[in-house]
Amino acid sequence: MIIHSTSAEFPSKVLKSKGETAVLFYDASDPKSVNFLPVFKGQAARSMVNLAQVSLGQQDPLRTRYNLKNLPTVVIFENGHAKRRKEPVEPNSTLSERDLQALLR
Repeated sequence: MIIHSTSAEFPSKVLKSKGETAVLFYDASDPKSVNFLPVFKGQAARSMVNLAQVSLGQQDPLRTRYNLKNLPTVVIFENGHAKRRKEPVEPNSTLSERDLQALLR
């Protein structure tokens, strides 16, 4: 199951969740982000961690708080703290299924 969260709901839905949560930060207007959604959703049935997705606008404060420069970015939170992350190396690149699988191990 994937938790759908807005930026405003992020503290209550994601940061207060128990254990590890892999959060996909994406931009719904960006084709790279939209194309990665099915890859992320495909992990829901196989993943042992909670999954959440948060759509961000260009000026969203979560971009600054978590230094989200290139989207899509997946950040693993544990008990409210960012532990590890995977983001595209270049602004015009995206994540792959292999990137996500390596992060979730």
